[in-house]
Amino acid sequence: MKSLASAHALAAALTLSVLSIPNARGQQGGAAAEPPPGLPPEVQQMMKEGKGTVSTSSSSHTSSSSTTTVGNTTAQHSETSSGSSSGAPREQNRFRVSGETVVDARSGLTWQRAVAPKRMTPSEAKGYCARLSLGGATGWRLPTEDELKALIEPARKPTIDREAFPGVSASPDESKFWSSTPSPKEPGMVRSVDFSNGFVRDSAATYSYSVRCVRPNG
Repeated sequence: MKSLASAHALAAALTLSVLSIPNARGQQGGAAAEPPPGLPPEVQQMMKEGKGTVSTSSSSHTSSSSTTTVGNTTAQHSETSSGSSSGAPREQNRFRVSGETVVDARSGLTWQRAVAPKRMTPSEAKGYCARLSLGGATGWRLPTEDELKALIEPARKPTIDREAFPGVSASPDESKFWSSTPSPKEPGMVRSVDFSNGFVRDSAATYSYSVRCVRPNG
């Protein structure tokens, strides 16, 4: 009877240790935790050897969703996160499309949504933008290098949000856009942005590239 009672006590103590310390070996296979005092020596030894513990490990996946407004359409973008997000999450509500124009909430600038109907030199591009009227708005100009670079989204190909700015090709031959910024090093050269890869470079002012004009919002 005495040995039976001891066996019951041992089983009860072991059950208590399992329930009260669900992971005595620590996280990610770390060193075993010290058993609490007061347990029978047999239980303490078993816990030290990892036999009296219940250890579970699971990867935590967090689902999140974001909404992006482009024009009058709200699109749902879902991501699954396991320590890091997959894909390229989009900045919520950055671009607001209104007819032929796009307002950038980050910079406060209004962009021409469509690409100019033909490619042109920087000089021709400045004249084109100066004459442009969209939605009754005038005062358009060729964007600076920094303004144009702000549209680059490296995780995309081409490296621009084509929902907001359609008509940009992934081909290097058709994805170069002029800025109004002259090269700081090379006379006769102008800074351009290649949206096929996000590169910014000096280009000869005699070349014909694509154009997208910009103006202050309002």
